[in-house]
Amino acid sequence: MNFKKVSIIIFILAGLSFCFGLLYLETGQEWGDDFALYLSQAKALKDGNVSQLLEYNKWSMDNSEGMIGPYLYPVGLPILEWVYLKFFPFSWVGLKVFQWLIFVLSGFCFLGFIKKYGDFSNGWLIFLMSFYWLHPKMIEFSDRLMSDTLYLSLVSVFFYALFQLNSNSKKSKGLIYNSLILMSLIAVSLTRVVGFVLVGTWLFKIIYDYKNGDKISHSIPFFLIGLLSIVYIKIMDARLESNHVEALNQVSLELLGKHFLHYLELIGIYTFWHLRVIPFLGYLVGLVFIFILVLGLRREKLFWQLMPVLFFVLASVGILIIWPFYQGVRFLMPIMPFVLVMVVQLINKLEFKKLFLGKYQDKLPIILAAFVIVQGLLTTVYGFRFLQTNRVWTMESRHVYQFVQNQVPDSAIISFDKPRWLHYATGKRTIRILTDSFRLQSRYNYQLDYKPGVYTEDLTNKAKNNYAYHYRDSAEFKIVRDWPNFVLYQHNKVQ
Repeated sequence: MNFKKVSIIIFILAGLSFCFGLLYLETGQEWGDDFALYLSQAKALKDGNVSQLLEYNKWSMDNSEGMIGPYLYPVGLPILEWVYLKFFPFSWVGLKVFQWLIFVLSGFCFLGFIKKYGDFSNGWLIFLMSFYWLHPKMIEFSDRLMSDTLYLSLVSVFFYALFQLNSNSKKSKGLIYNSLILMSLIAVSLTRVVGFVLVGTWLFKIIYDYKNGDKISHSIPFFLIGLLSIVYIKIMDARLESNHVEALNQVSLELLGKHFLHYLELIGIYTFWHLRVIPFLGYLVGLVFIFILVLGLRREKLFWQLMPVLFFVLASVGILIIWPFYQGVRFLMPIMPFVLVMVVQLINKLEFKKLFLGKYQDKLPIILAAFVIVQGLLTTVYGFRFLQTNRVWTMESRHVYQFVQNQVPDSAIISFDKPRWLHYATGKRTIRILTDSFRLQSRYNYQLDYKPGVYTEDLTNKAKNNYAYHYRDSAEFKIVRDWPNFVLYQHNKVQ
């Protein structure tokens, strides 16, 4: 394929990604309330009361049972949502389209990065861009107001700028790209707590350039500014994430081993998402990736070429491993495109394609790209025709929020499984109580519950018990309002 045909295919892939995302997304959101704190922070930025939100959410998290989330999230996504809300009224669809458009456009930065990073055939370029834009999990996240796609977008900008610099770069070009590296590093770190790992990536790229005889003096001042900026950001994060830091006390060697196997499997599963039902496929693919990377690291020249990207991947996965709670596949979404870039680069450099692929070496990337595109298409069709993801903004739930807003006193405390969302939707003080032992220690006035069997696929095992429902006939609880899927109780022992 010539350059013109490949360019047309790349633009078609970008268009498909945007269209698939538009077809998949809908009004509202699935249960979960990470998105609610992001929205609350965006609203607080708009209204100028971030300190009040911090004080309130610290109280809510400290008085809730179990680990829910930090006192405040990094401000990257709230700032993006604030920009939207500054010019447009709140709209579920509008916010999702705005965020999805940024992700689709960021793919061209990822394309610019892989063109500079390795010598990829046109077929492999098409596969890598299909994986970036049309992976079924990425399509699903067009419908989420979460930081995952924004984080990947900013990481792609960082890697694009980082690999544009070389010994032939003019002074003005070096100034532009170093400035872009610095700004994207800060933006990434303000979007996800783990974004600071890109400092190590930048350092390894400087070392790689030095070993290749490239001029690095123009990069050092920007790197030092970036390092100091990250130190300052992490000091600020420590104040907002102090309840998360305390959770690290639960880490053990046994837990680290279990987490390693968990994420090894997820890496393989993510690669062939719709084939994840095949037993042990995830482990097998993950081990094959490790084998290829180890072979590459044994060659000194490949070692230093790999390290900027490999450090980002290993550091990101390493943080997931030491975090005491299992995380889902979405935390691998910003990492996996870069894993595939390294693996494909090594397949080419180590001549695997000649040894094992033979006459199929040119056809394999096109087959893999087609597989990814079909997966993305099937996910889109299923989401558009059959899947109902909106749980928080149904007609009934809006009636519930309105009733709570109008009938529950502002001074009252309400327990609900998703306290940050209920607070955003009603403005009331909310916490989460899950078990009897915690219930007896807490002072709250109302309990909002799902009825047994309602939305339980989205709830924790403890929350499935809907323990207040089991006390509905006792003197402790009085039913205030009963809906088809929800019930609001008043806790009689607390006035």
